[in-house]
Formats: sequence, structure tokens, C-alpha cells
Amino acid sequence: MASEQSPVRSPVRILLTSALWTGLLAIGFTGLAWGVGGRSAAEKTATALILPAGFTAWLMTSAVVCLMRLRQRGAAFLLFVVLTVYYVLSSPYTGTFLGQQLEAQWISSDPLEEEHFGAVVVLGGGVSAGGNGRSQGNSAGDRLILAAQMYHAGLTDQIICTGRRIESLSHGGDRHPADRAQELLEKLGVPKNVIKMSGGRTTAEEMADLGQQFDADNSRVGLITSAWHMNRALRLAHRCDFRPVPLPAGFVLEEAKGEPTMALRFHALIPSADAMHMTSMLLKEYLAQLAGR
Repeated sequence: MASEQSPVRSPVRILLTSALWTGLLAIGFTGLAWGVGGRSAAEKTATALILPAGFTAWLMTSAVVCLMRLRQRGAAFLLFVVLTVYYVLSSPYTGTFLGQQLEAQWISSDPLEEEHFGAVVVLGGGVSAGGNGRSQGNSAGDRLILAAQMYHAGLTDQIICTGRRIESLSHGGDRHPADRAQELLEKLGVPKNVIKMSGGRTTAEEMADLGQQFDADNSRVGLITSAWHMNRALRLAHRCDFRPVPLPAGFVLEEAKGEPTMALRFHALIPSADAMHMTSMLLKEYLAQLAGR
């Protein structure tokens, strides 16, 4: 009876021991984080390893080790390739590298040091509806903050909000991004009569609409959008004979002062859902460039 059960129990035992060994590696990694950064760094590291992105990497690593021990080298290799791709896409280092390429030319730009503008355009995407219905700034919300700052600093007399919802991808009661942007700007102290609306469901449509408004207008117009999105926005604007002054906001890269600590380097080695989100967002800009958009 034992000999009949052993072929069934052996793979299970190998799976469990593989998970145990990779789990010990994770514990050891946490211990190293404690050694170089103290208890707080270790707690952050352990949390990152337990969260979905880190846990998924641990799970796939365990599966690769298990398949190798079962001598399923072909399957182990394929899963290792998947793990490698997953790790690269969810690594903070990947997002940082992609962001540097997109934002490099805007690092020295300070919109609040510009001269006066006849109008400032704020591209849609900086505001969303909270669960309580209140309009709130999202990850691109710095676009609206910068627009309000420029108005209060006397750098513009008019703010133009763009963005129409895509009906097929919206809930029935959703409001247009431009309408929510106007609401949020008013709460930031910008008078309603200063704010103007413009259409467009996508960046390309927004620029086409703006090109019709400003193609024969010689006034100085500024364009506010996220720094990582600015290159694509300008590329599409120029195709519509609209040549605004770039006013980058919402940098994904933070100002780095000095070399990162060893504990920070350790933490950055762990896959992160936030890092994967950043990578996805930035890769969209590169894909748009390849597609000629």
C-alpha cells in the first residue's frame, strides 16, 4: 500500500519543501533588511513580500524550484521566463528608467517662473469621482493644482479644461472630466468665469479641438499635463498647428537628494503593484509613439 501511495505523496512533498525553502529565503531577505535598515525597514520589506505582487513572485519562484526538482525542466524554463517578465514589469527600477526617459527634458522646467499666459489649458484626467460623489484629484491631480497656482500667481487670466467621457466605457451617470475639473478648480479658489470648457475624449481629439480654437490666435497659451505625458501631447498638438508652451506637472519621479540607502535598495528589489501600474502607464506612452500617435 505504501509503495502505491509514494508516487502521489512525493510530488506533494516536493512542492511543500520547495515552498518552505523559498519561504526561508524570503525570511532571510527580511532579516537582511533589518540588518541594513533596522526594524522599520524589515517590517516594510515583510509587508511588501506578503502583498499580492510580492506573494505572486514568491509563488512562481516556488513553482520553478518544484518543477526543477521534479525534473520538468521544460516547464520550469517556461515558468522562469514568465517570472522574469513579471519581475521586470513590476520592478520599481523599470518604472524609474522609463520615467527618466520621458521626463528628462522637463526636469529643469518650473511653470511658476513663466511669463503671463493669455490662457492655460489643463488636459483632462486629473480628477475622478470619489465613493461619496465628491470630485477629487487622482494620480494626475497635480495638473489642477498647478493650474490653480498659476491663476492665483497672476500668470493667466483663463483656464481651459478639456475632456469628455467615452460613453461606451462610462457609467450612465458619469460626468465629463472637464466638468469635474471645473468643480475642483472652483473649490481651489478659481472663479467660475475664468474657467472655460473644451471637448475631446482622447488626447488626439482634445488637441484637434484646441487647434481649431488657437490656430489663428496669437495669444500665448500654456499646456498643463503630466510630465510623462507631455511629449505625446505636444506631438499631437503640433500636428493640429497648435503650439502651446509646455507646463509639466505631476512628475512620476521624485527629486533624489544623495544616494539611496542600502535599505531602500533592498526594498526596491521586491515586486510592487504600484511599480507595475507605473510601468503600464509609461509603456502606454511608448506604444503611442510606435503607433504614430
